[in-house]
Amino acid sequence: MTLWFALAATAGEVHDGLVWTWTPETSRSWWITADVTMPRWLDLAGGKTGATRLRSFIADVTTTCRLGEESTKKTFDVRCTIDGFALQARAVDAEVGRAGPLVVEAANAMAGATVTLLMSPSGRVKSVDVDGLSSDSERSQHQAESLSLIAGRVFAALDFQLPQSGSDGGGQWAIGLPQAMRTMSPSSSGTVNGVASVTGVDGVRWIIETVAKGSVTDNSSVENSGSEVGRDIYDMEMHGAATWDPQAGGLVDRKYRSDGAPTAGSAAATGVSGNPYTQIVTVRTIDPTAPISLPISGELPPN
Repeated sequence: MTLWFALAATAGEVHDGLVWTWTPETSRSWWITADVTMPRWLDLAGGKTGATRLRSFIADVTTTCRLGEESTKKTFDVRCTIDGFALQARAVDAEVGRAGPLVVEAANAMAGATVTLLMSPSGRVKSVDVDGLSSDSERSQHQAESLSLIAGRVFAALDFQLPQSGSDGGGQWAIGLPQAMRTMSPSSSGTVNGVASVTGVDGVRWIIETVAKGSVTDNSSVENSGSEVGRDIYDMEMHGAATWDPQAGGLVDRKYRSDGAPTAGSAAATGVSGNPYTQIVTVRTIDPTAPISLPISGELPPN
């Protein structure tokens, strides 16, 4: 059975409201939680002193997104302010118990930052950029780079791809390589077979399920003893479900899981064998005026 038959559409019913709507008056607030286990550690430097290596993290972000000034007919410039940011992380075994202050410092550094998404009307996010992080020293630049990678995994959740025509024609539609399947690096590429479909109705809202499978390459080269040995390549699968509001033209909530395992050739070349790449992400619409209690940032105990 191929992915094209993996989802059961709603009895051939045509759904025409499948397009993102962003106007100057649009304001959307979400709480996004990203629980990520990485195949390679993430270096996290302190702004002034100290450094640690993270094996996994849970980022909780409250954000309000509005249309930016550089939008065109083909691309939405979506600006998302960081209203709240909590970071919990596990260090590599050799550094357990020492990462807490650096994790807290990193979470505080995200306060007031802005994430810019370049989004097509069909919902494909072309880029995720973070502005407002300190970069006045080499150490703070390294910290900002790591925080940008974390933010990339969080805001990948808003890459929710709909049919180019705005209508499903009573069936499924194909999706390209989603941000949810990209790697923890500034650049990744791949070949993915993915589909989405309206599979249910919740009042005036629609339930949309997505499945995807393919091969994704981390375009950052891997070095061993000072020599480049190749790039990590992962066999990836992703599945999830979301609630879509066709009247508002926006995402209500979403949950997905993306799992990756290094290919045999990649593991042999770069040494990532046995290290999973897992992302479990949830999105929920929130009232921006209501009080929100995020988790306390800090180091998580070892698994």
